[in-house]
Amino acid sequence: MRARSIFASLPAWIGLTVLASGLPVAAGADGEAAERAASNQLYTEAEQALESGQHDRALSLFQQYLDFTRSRSHRPERVFWAIDRVAYLQLGVKRNPGAALVFFERMRTDPRLSDIDRGAIEEWIEVAKEWKAEDTHNGIRDAVQLFERGKRYFESGLEKENTGIAFFAHSDLHIASGYLRRFAILHDGHPRIGDVLYMLGAIRFHTRADETRWADNFYLKESIRRFPHSAVAARSYDLLRRETGRVYRSSEIPEELAESLEVYGQLALAPAAPAA
Repeated sequence: MRARSIFASLPAWIGLTVLASGLPVAAGADGEAAERAASNQLYTEAEQALESGQHDRALSLFQQYLDFTRSRSHRPERVFWAIDRVAYLQLGVKRNPGAALVFFERMRTDPRLSDIDRGAIEEWIEVAKEWKAEDTHNGIRDAVQLFERGKRYFESGLEKENTGIAFFAHSDLHIASGYLRRFAILHDGHPRIGDVLYMLGAIRFHTRADETRWADNFYLKESIRRFPHSAVAARSYDLLRRETGRVYRSSEIPEELAESLEVYGQLALAPAAPAA
């Protein structure tokens, strides 16, 4: 049974706010404090459900939190955190790209989000569309076969691109992406998942039609987030920098984008050794 939060049916009154205790609290400064306490408790309840493996309960609570905080006091950064948790649960745990797309479409215009937040949602939408298009119930499912075939077509595509045969290069890279996406969907916990995420990101880098859409390279950024300070993270960060350089001169990079790139650089690259 899906757990129901005690906050699910809180009335959107202007004059009163109801806390978990059920006691009414006057509006004004006290009312705002009460709303913040209620939203904090709901978020904490959702995180605890996630940590304990109660995935259906956590999904329900995070979605309730997003609805509850639309017109109530809350910590702004937690809106994106809750969206991130729902993305993980729908795509990473439940493998339900259809439900994820419905959720992302609803949240992509939320006025509480920054441009960088919306860029992340656009990433997830692209990935969910790709996953939805994949038929994971038929065809090859073995991790080794998927990885080796994907890697072979990936390397063949890069080799053809280097020799100037762009059309055939893209054909090979698109074939590679089919094997590698299936690997990512079916074998997320496999030791080679970092390499697969990098190759998927590199394929997007090499076959991108719209070079201004730096923000949608989910795979490169995911490899950095999941494997910080690693060789695969460093390679992924190098491609992110190159993508930015395709579109902007260094003096023209938007501030939010520059800050995001800096964060990924700190995650990807090993800290410098202290001076002797």
